[in-house]
Amino acid sequence: RTLLREVEEQTDEATTRRHVQLVRFLQHKADENHTGAMDQEAVNQERGRLLSQFEKLDPSKRKIVVDSFEMASGGSGGLSFDATKEVLRALGFSRRAPDAETFAHFWFHRMDFDGNGVVDLAEFKAMVVAIMRLGDASHTQGEDSKRVDLLLRRLDTNRNQMISEEEILQVLEGVNPPASQSEVRGFLAKATGRGGPAVVANFHELEQYINKLNTTQLTTHAAHAGH
Repeated sequence: RTLLREVEEQTDEATTRRHVQLVRFLQHKADENHTGAMDQEAVNQERGRLLSQFEKLDPSKRKIVVDSFEMASGGSGGLSFDATKEVLRALGFSRRAPDAETFAHFWFHRMDFDGNGVVDLAEFKAMVVAIMRLGDASHTQGEDSKRVDLLLRRLDTNRNQMISEEEILQVLEGVNPPASQSEVRGFLAKATGRGGPAVVANFHELEQYINKLNTTQLTTHAAHAGH
């Protein structure tokens, strides 16, 4: 291979990693908005379903999860965001994630069912099950489709079923490192195959590209779940 080709491949890999991070952040915002709108009955059902699946795990795995929680919580009965991030890293879930901070942020807010700013043992058990299920395509295919649809509707603020760079930038506020207009323009160019300053993507184009990026993300998470 030529040096130019190697540089091009490294650039493509870096772009894909960044796009995975941006999609994860966008998805987190959409999920956070959706979770906030869920009624208590739906929250309780989700929590109960995940806890039931936790009890079906191998006893040794359950013990590792509980012991890790107890050690990190120091007997307080709850984990802060920083503690949750460290436990996820210690368990191997976020060790190789492109952005461990965003990874932990997503799961912390998704599983803090009561919204009190800490994750208790039951919520942590549910979190572990949910992360491990990302390695099981039989569970994730339908859920991924629903989540992508939720994301697209969250982005489409003017309800025209077309997504502009302005709409994406609005939801990306707070991502670290901050997303530039040129990055979002490149994201849309990748999704649509069209360049230019005023490119917009329809739902189908974005869904196809997000699914492609989610496949990359799923492969990474599946490797985490095996540790």
